[in-house]
Amino acid sequence: MKRFQLLAIMTGVAVFAAGCYTSPAQEGAMWGGAAGAIAGQLIGGDTEGTLIGAGVGALGGALINDQYQREKANARQQGYQEGYNQGAAQGSVRGYTSTTQQQPQYNTAPR
Repeated sequence: MKRFQLLAIMTGVAVFAAGCYTSPAQEGAMWGGAAGAIAGQLIGGDTEGTLIGAGVGALGGALINDQYQREKANARQQGYQEGYNQGAAQGSVRGYTSTTQQQPQYNTAPR
């Protein structure tokens, strides 16, 4: 029964904390810490196991989520650069195409 209470409390804290604005690394640390605490409690069955699991989970979650966000930003930048280069090769920059319109011819002869 005690494990169920701990699981309920940790889930409640995680849900409550998820409503706050956090950076991606902080969010990864939060979820990793919660998962690590639960795993540590289940494996160790005592407070020490819970704290060690929470610490390891928080560190791992922060590192994994930070790396994921960096890869995502690099992919976004690479896609932007490829699109920009493709547009420049076609003669347009930033998606604008150059068009020329012929100007109307006015009769400038004296009357």
